[in-house]
Amino acid sequence: MDGGWTVSVCDMDGGWTIIQQRLAGFTEFDQTWMNYKLGFGKPYEADFWLGNENIWRLTNAAGIQKPYTLRVELTSAEGETRFAEYGYFRIEDEYNGYRLVIGNYSGNAGDAMQTQNGTKFSTGNYDHAMIMNSNCALDRSGGWWFTDCNHANLNGAYKPGSGHNGIFWDTWKEAIDSIKEVRMMIRRGD
Repeated sequence: MDGGWTVSVCDMDGGWTIIQQRLAGFTEFDQTWMNYKLGFGKPYEADFWLGNENIWRLTNAAGIQKPYTLRVELTSAEGETRFAEYGYFRIEDEYNGYRLVIGNYSGNAGDAMQTQNGTKFSTGNYDHAMIMNSNCALDRSGGWWFTDCNHANLNGAYKPGSGHNGIFWDTWKEAIDSIKEVRMMIRRGD
């Protein structure tokens, strides 16, 4: 896949493809646009991003955008778990800034990504957020679909207990002090 991984990381129990995982803080997520495009980290170990191009290709087989479900699993620094599931998930191609299209929330973590629907992906060196006097990807140390810097960022610095300067999901009050573990997974919808 043009420099990206040719295999996906699968959760064999549920038919999910893991597109992002943060478990140990071994991999730096303050990466360039190109690294987020192609993917980075070690998919069969702890921390990785599958790559926006790979995610787009998975959800756009044969040139037709397919409906996928996104599941986000979160674990707080205290060991409490929550999840958010979106019945509709896809991203657009690089020409369109890997724009996020997401909806149909369910779960017990709250809908922290609701305001990010329709936004383009941003990195420190390629800011699409268009927020006056701010580059959220630089301020929050990781690429993401930012509408502002404070709703959700699962690619922030790995600093459990550090609030919005780390990995956060603002609709889950128990995780305001930064999330310890997160996994993003997709699977083909109906």
